Amino acid sequence: MLYPSIQKLTNDKVNRYMLVMAAAKCARHITQEIVDEHNRQALERTDKESKNDVAPSELKEKAVSMAVKRLDEGQYKIIVD
Repeated sequence: MLYPSIQKLTNDKVNRYMLVMAAAKCARHITQEIVDEHNRQALERTDKESKNDVAPSELKEKAVSMAVKRLDEGQYKIIVD
């Protein structure tokens, strides 16, 4: 179960559909940030050092969970037209 709850993130202007779409977009952005950082670090390391490297797929927290937390904290905003 994700924290914060859906009821906390939705209101009269933001419905569940908008929340899902925003979370998906944020999750894609977060995933791209992680992949870019991983690739940058891989270029800086030698082959010997990269064997102990943690791949983006082995992260402890899922991108969707991170996106929901960022939406709750206000790092990402849902813009309603």
